[in-house]
Amino acid sequence: MIESRRRPLLRLIEGTVEGPGGSNSAPHLLTPIWNREWTAGEHGGFAFTTETARVDVVNPQPTRHLRVFAGGSRAIGDRVLIESKLKALPHCAVILTSRTNGASAAVRDATMRLGLRLEVWTAMAGRYPTAEEAYFARDEEMIRSADQVLAFWDGESAGTAHELTYARRLSKPIDLVLVNRGESPNRYPGGDAA
Repeated sequence: MIESRRRPLLRLIEGTVEGPGGSNSAPHLLTPIWNREWTAGEHGGFAFTTETARVDVVNPQPTRHLRVFAGGSRAIGDRVLIESKLKALPHCAVILTSRTNGASAAVRDATMRLGLRLEVWTAMAGRYPTAEEAYFARDEEMIRSADQVLAFWDGESAGTAHELTYARRLSKPIDLVLVNRGESPNRYPGGDAA
């Protein structure tokens, strides 16, 4: 008898937060303090390496956790919305994200303020022919090691689209938050793959 594996349903979450400037406006100005790329080792704590990435562990906690890959488009910087979605996770959750700016920077900022365990994965770019291949390999490894995916997508980012496709292929539960695209102060010139 062949067992059929049902894919989990994709749960679409309304991605708007009303602020003083309308939908998806943050009450705080975007500052380079939080919306920046992570520097490997900047937290001064525990780190480990995998085949595709260096992983900095911030706020380490005992192992009794739900591992959540959280990330998204570089053009998204709605800190209020992103923090509200992370706040809904169990306090024992471990958040896996990349070192990039935009949604991942907002995820890092909110995770540290909420006191959740954070793993910041830095791609091992020197092991791949292109940086884009290294970013995709790192993201795929994070998704494989996660129990679920929380993605913030502007509907355009090729990197986030790749992450969603890969997570669905692995039948990972996905919470997709569609967010209106905003101008990112540090837009990656090669696209949104990282």
